Amino acid sequence: MKLITWIINLFKKLKRRWVLAKAYPKMKKAYEKQLIDRKLLRSEINVFLRDYFGMDANSKYIPKDHKNKDEVRVAVCDRFGEDMFKLNLKFKDLFSI
Repeated sequence: MKLITWIINLFKKLKRRWVLAKAYPKMKKAYEKQLIDRKLLRSEINVFLRDYFGMDANSKYIPKDHKNKDEVRVAVCDRFGEDMFKLNLKFKDLFSI
């Protein structure tokens, strides 16, 4: 009985590997396209924040004397919310370490 189970599991593993190997090129293209789109969105957000603050927005630190963090989050989410949803991004993903 163990031999039959082992053979069945072997064929399941082979089928799974074949399906993944077949899907890998398409998944890689989709991942690379999404990565490029995410970088483009981040650069657009940086340009928006530079205009919004009047200063460089590449840093993770937002001075307290300029804008409130919640105000910045709401402004970015309002303007770029649809694009962020399409790319499966959240605000904290954009500005994490």
